Amino acid sequence: MKMEGFQINYTDLSDLFWEYKRKIENLIENIDNCIEKINMFTENAVFTGKTGDAVKSYLGEAHITILSGIKVTAQTLLDNMAAYK
Repeated sequence: MKMEGFQINYTDLSDLFWEYKRKIENLIENIDNCIEKINMFTENAVFTGKTGDAVKSYLGEAHITILSGIKVTAQTLLDNMAAYK
């Protein structure tokens, strides 16, 4: 497949880099906020009992683990982008 006439300018790549950098930084910030809210919820002494403890455990073990993994991946992407810009 030929891509004749297709031209990528440095400015196009630079614009794309800065756009995605902002979006990834925003994603990381949103993840941090979400983790903070989950932690606030799980530390709430009002929500108790077997069901409360199970929900708190689930949020901590499942959701925070997933969010932390996404955050690490996003940060790695940012680091790699910075290395190759």
